[in-house]
Amino acid sequence: MKNFLRMISILMLVATLFIGGCNSNAEQNDNTEGTTETEQMITELSTQTNRDEITNLPAIEERFAPIREKAKTQGIKVLFIGNSLTYYNDMPRIFQMLSLMGGKKVTVDSVTKGATGIGDWRADSTLWNERVEKIRSKDWDIVVIQPNRHGSVMTEELPWYASWELSAAKELVEIIRENGSEPVIYSSFGVNNGVATSENVTKAVTRKEHTDLITAYCAAVAKELDCMSVYVCSTFNKVYEERNDLNLYHTDERHPSAMGSYLVACDFYTMIFGESAENVNYNGSLNAETAKYLRKTAATLLGFTPEKIAVIEEIEKP
Repeated sequence: MKNFLRMISILMLVATLFIGGCNSNAEQNDNTEGTTETEQMITELSTQTNRDEITNLPAIEERFAPIREKAKTQGIKVLFIGNSLTYYNDMPRIFQMLSLMGGKKVTVDSVTKGATGIGDWRADSTLWNERVEKIRSKDWDIVVIQPNRHGSVMTEELPWYASWELSAAKELVEIIRENGSEPVIYSSFGVNNGVATSENVTKAVTRKEHTDLITAYCAAVAKELDCMSVYVCSTFNKVYEERNDLNLYHTDERHPSAMGSYLVACDFYTMIFGESAENVNYNGSLNAETAKYLRKTAATLLGFTPEKIAVIEEIEKP
């Protein structure tokens, strides 16, 4: 109960900044800047999340060991359930090709709908039944679920939205586990131009702030549901800190470019198989130097610990 209440508190904080995550109608501002209120929210979010309890990594690693071994011999099946951040550039297929070239036997499938999240699926019986039927249709080894990065609700409805989203996520994870599959959380990236002020968001936030909040949010969700989380948000931040010549975003500044989707696929390879893809000879549509850099960047997720979460690293700087 204590963890549930803490999770609700965290979700309430984060949800105010998730407006506009995949909603193409949200207004944007190319010159958004952080605010004192935003910084305070990030600090409070970090404080409420006990870093030693964010993720039970040793237990997760133990559960994934037989899956990783199976991928080398019999082969594994991976299902992606998400929205446009999953289906842009056919990211699951990039992950499959990378896996095959890395010596893993992997088949993939996906079920997606743009601008939706777990709560949206639960609220729509057609969407929910489609996903549940897909989960139960095969003995998937891994099922990836992608929370939405925004909550399309008015501020006064946020407490209700937080409880609604978490409840739906718990129910979906239970179904995944009943099917004998291992759930994985897709921790996505922020909007490139930030989230601008609108009727639902009182203050604008930058791309990095949005991405940092998603990181902390998904870390807390992963802890609550005892799932592995693939922190795409962390590697996106790292690329922008090191290589401003690379563009991970589509021209709409919200979805991933081919380069962005390739990095996402590398992140999934790294976390699911517990090894670096740096020397895997698959570049997708990218040049060899860029592809290898992105594969190497994804390798920073190996042995992912709470201390590596970008938002907490930022808070702890003197």
